[in-house]
Amino acid sequence: MGRKRRGGYFFVWFKGDHLPRHVHVFDASNKLMGRVRLDTLAYLEGGRPPAAVVAIIIEFQKGGVL
Repeated sequence: MGRKRRGGYFFVWFKGDHLPRHVHVFDASNKLMGRVRLDTLAYLEGGRPPAAVVAIIIEFQKGGVL
């Protein structure tokens, strides 16, 4: 399991979690915003996360965090 706070968001991911690979995103109030697919950067539930969330996930991917 990995966890990181960045930009007012909280990101959680689990090794061996079900496919497609994704990260759980929570807001500053610890409310689940959704699960973001790492390949399409869209919510599993449908729709697009805020640009700030996408930018942070891309930063994590480039840095080898995800």
